[in-house]
Formats: sequence, structure tokens, C-alpha cells
Amino acid sequence: MEESPRAIFAGDLRINGMNEMLDHWCGGTSRSRLPSFIRLSKTIRTQKRRYPRPIRLGVSNGRVEGLDA
Repeated sequence: MEESPRAIFAGDLRINGMNEMLDHWCGGTSRSRLPSFIRLSKTIRTQKRRYPRPIRLGVSNGRVEGLDA
């Protein structure tokens, strides 16, 4: 479950495909009974409208995250 979002946000999907996979992943995590995944799923669903922007623009915070020690 924790590796699946990597494929969703890898950048090779179109917006519609990303939304479809994200909905599928959130549905599975909501049924997992793991509190941290349920909380993450709820957060993703409330913030989902923001996710297509960086994908469409081709931007990433990978460099900044790489510097985080």
C-alpha cells in the first residue's frame, strides 16, 4: 500500500488516469483499518484538486526533499 502512490505520482500518467488510480488507492486504504492510512486517505481526498497542478506543470520538490537531513 505504501509504494503504490509512487506509481501514481511518477509523472507518466495523464490527469484522468492519476485521479482514477488515486481514487482506487484511497478506497483500498480506507478499508485497511490502519489508522495512519485512513487518515492519509482522508487528507488526499480533501486535497485532491491540488494534485494535478504540479503534474501538469512538470514541477517537483524532489531536490528540496533530497536536501532534508
